[in-house]
Amino acid sequence: MTTVINCPSCDRGLQLPESLAGQAVQCPTCGHTFTATANGSSAAPIYRPDDVEPPPSRRPSPPPPHEEDYLEEPPSRRPKRQKPAKVQAISIMMLVGGIYALVHALGAVAASTFVCCLWPGIYYAIVMGIMAIVTASPLLGDSAHLQAVPRSVAIMQIINIINLDVVNCVMGIISLVFLNEAEVRRYFRG
Repeated sequence: MTTVINCPSCDRGLQLPESLAGQAVQCPTCGHTFTATANGSSAAPIYRPDDVEPPPSRRPSPPPPHEEDYLEEPPSRRPKRQKPAKVQAISIMMLVGGIYALVHALGAVAASTFVCCLWPGIYYAIVMGIMAIVTASPLLGDSAHLQAVPRSVAIMQIINIINLDVVNCVMGIISLVFLNEAEVRRYFRG
């Protein structure tokens, strides 16, 4: 005689001979193993170590692999865009030139007891000094390649010769020469 037993996992009805009552039975649909009973219901399921999934871990994720485990550079050590030394030199020359232009202009104003304020070149030197400082400051950082090419400030430094500012004129010429170098153009172009 046969008995119908429902699988406790997938609820499929299984026809089993009464001789299997009390023995472990595996469901052909889901593969779940349970004990068949004589009254047609299933007893508590039988678990094998392979059937049991471990509970989800509440631990933090494992640390990243050691740097030696990478075939190439690890993500944190991938080379950043290398800033050429000439870009650093341009930014330093512009920063120093801007500070010098401001000191030169304000010194001329103070020395002439404000008479030289009639000369428009003083205002040019002040504006050029401020622009050079503002332009050079971001060029000193790591994201200098995102800034615009500072060619106009270098030209303004050269034009500041109208105030007898030879220092800025020389630094402007050197900056323009450096800006025309291939490695500097590649750095700003990206």
